[in-house]
Amino acid sequence: LSFLGNKVDTPAGDQRLLTRGGGALSLSGPGSIPSLTNISFVGNEALSAETSCPQYDGLGGAVRVLDSAPTMNNVLFSGNRADAHGGAIYIARPSANTTPIELNNATFVGNFSEKCGDGHALYYVTVQQLLVHNSIVWGNNADGAKAIFTANPALQFKNSIVQGCDYTTPPPFTACGSDGGGNLTDDPLFVDQTPFAGGAQLGGNNRLTIGSPAVDVGDNSLVKAGVTIDLDNRPRIVDGDGNSTATVDMGAYEVPFACPTTNGTTLRVDKDATGANTGLTWTDALPTLQDALLLYDVCPEKVDEIWVAEGIYYPDRGGYFGDPSTTPLADRRDRSFQLTNDGTGGVKIYGGFAGTENSTGERGDPASNVTVLSGDIQQNDVTNAAGILLDPGGIVG
Repeated sequence: LSFLGNKVDTPAGDQRLLTRGGGALSLSGPGSIPSLTNISFVGNEALSAETSCPQYDGLGGAVRVLDSAPTMNNVLFSGNRADAHGGAIYIARPSANTTPIELNNATFVGNFSEKCGDGHALYYVTVQQLLVHNSIVWGNNADGAKAIFTANPALQFKNSIVQGCDYTTPPPFTACGSDGGGNLTDDPLFVDQTPFAGGAQLGGNNRLTIGSPAVDVGDNSLVKAGVTIDLDNRPRIVDGDGNSTATVDMGAYEVPFACPTTNGTTLRVDKDATGANTGLTWTDALPTLQDALLLYDVCPEKVDEIWVAEGIYYPDRGGYFGDPSTTPLADRRDRSFQLTNDGTGGVKIYGGFAGTENSTGERGDPASNVTVLSGDIQQNDVTNAAGILLDPGGIVG
């Protein structure tokens, strides 16, 4: 579920509670304990007609929480803006609700509190405990400063990257909350970080690169029961650093695979594969060609050949573009299959496999297992059964 580009604008003198904040979502009520999983809040705004720091409106660019005790899992807050407090999320008001608020595997990036200048990502002034686990707070405000404001040390970060908060030298809890252990201050190395622009924006690719310091350093015990996929609908806990131990990553997205451990590896690709997605066997084949090309690009010495099973493969599926079937970055016309040469001859790519072979010589007649690399990103062209365009008149869009 994605909330993109929504806005709540409070006219001058308007005292209606529902107009005061939560550009995309407002949660309230002492008996409210909602659970929200796999949600993106991107480019939302909570505005105020006040010219100076508003006190009662423009609160929570994406989400405002009053009394409620939500648990949010795999949530992205990117490019949201509040005129007052809480560029991404505003949590306030004394509550009889003693249930802790939880943010698990959240990513805050590129959010902004414009007129008040504090809590650019998160503003928290309630009596309830707020637990932030396996999460990333980075690149909010121009220099990452004042991303968090809290009046309660019950805000706790655990196994998270929090920019500017080195808990080994305890910072003021008002700016960083308290240390639950396992926290880092390293750059998470997003693929294409949402740049700070001082306002709501929709851009960026805030997935983790292979080799990010946020990979495999979370705490599996903090992943809620039943949460088995990440924001890209890929497995939530995988071995992303190649040490044979599956550990959850920080943030909303999981790096779906690690570089092979052996030089000269043959990677297998099968769009119908449902195994571990390591690419080392047909059972555990990678689901997209972009996944295999990404691994070659990151660790070329480890990959010698790529074998691709029959089927149609699209350039906007997989790799750093997200889920192979459905993703907010899908249907992008600027995506292509890019082959890079590492100076030693590059990678060899073979198609026409049924998905059982142990050598290229076992493939048989390629016409029996046609592998198609298609530019039909919208998947609406008129083709034959194999996905091949035979008539230019069949191109749609």
